[in-house]
Amino acid sequence: MRRFLKRSVLIGLIAVLTSACGQNQDLDRALIAKTNLKASADRMDQVSKQGAFQSRILPVETSPQLPTITTWTQPLVPVVAGNLYVVLSGNGSCPKGAPSRVAPGLQENELFMAFNQWIFSGGVLTANDRVIYACYEWQSPQMKFYDLKAERQMLPILETQIPELVVGRMQGFGKIFIVGHSHAGWLAMKLASSPLLLGRATAPIVLASIDPVSRVTCQRLREPGCREAPRDFTVTELQNLNTRTRWLNLYHQPAIILGSGPITQAHQNIRVNANHVAMQMDATVWQNVRQFFLSFR
Repeated sequence: MRRFLKRSVLIGLIAVLTSACGQNQDLDRALIAKTNLKASADRMDQVSKQGAFQSRILPVETSPQLPTITTWTQPLVPVVAGNLYVVLSGNGSCPKGAPSRVAPGLQENELFMAFNQWIFSGGVLTANDRVIYACYEWQSPQMKFYDLKAERQMLPILETQIPELVVGRMQGFGKIFIVGHSHAGWLAMKLASSPLLLGRATAPIVLASIDPVSRVTCQRLREPGCREAPRDFTVTELQNLNTRTRWLNLYHQPAIILGSGPITQAHQNIRVNANHVAMQMDATVWQNVRQFFLSFR
């Protein structure tokens, strides 16, 4: 009997311990499952956050499609517009000599050579600029014309065609620079004040007249008009020269045979100690022209 009781108690104790161990194991399993569930939720939340953040930059997949990038339609550094230069030389100046070193087909006279030395090669022009040359034949409205970027030889024209030829080439340029000597100094003034040019020009006009002499009042040497500034301009033309251009006038006096004089409407009048012919290449003349052009370039 005692053995039976001891045995029953032992069996009951084992059952109690087994039940307790099972409960503990269930608790452990529950804790482990709860921990794993929380870790899984944390990982899902982290993946979700990472995916949301990364999707603003690039997709996580391989071979990502790059996002569209908006760029400026204009360059950050603006392109500087070129300038148009018109070089006009006087009576009987169309050259018959060797071609210029500046361009094939251009034949140089003294004024062209001085321009090419002081302006073309003197640090005034840039690669975006354009130069037009024109010279007078002897005692005639006939001229020869050369566009540095378009022609391969000097073309015959009439003086009345100059405004049209310039207007046809001035679009897209920042400024128009005009320089002329003697009869071509008068022509430079006529060009700068012409209704055709002023009606089409949106660019500022810079004018340098070198000892200008009228082709209307000075057709033969020793005529009174050959020893004075041009007088055949209307009030409107002179007013346009004063208000629509920036004008430098260079002259020499006293003029025995040929020469000009100061002009009230010009913004600067400079008297030069050189005769009419020598002024084409005079260093003082071209130093002033170069400085004047540079101040408006």
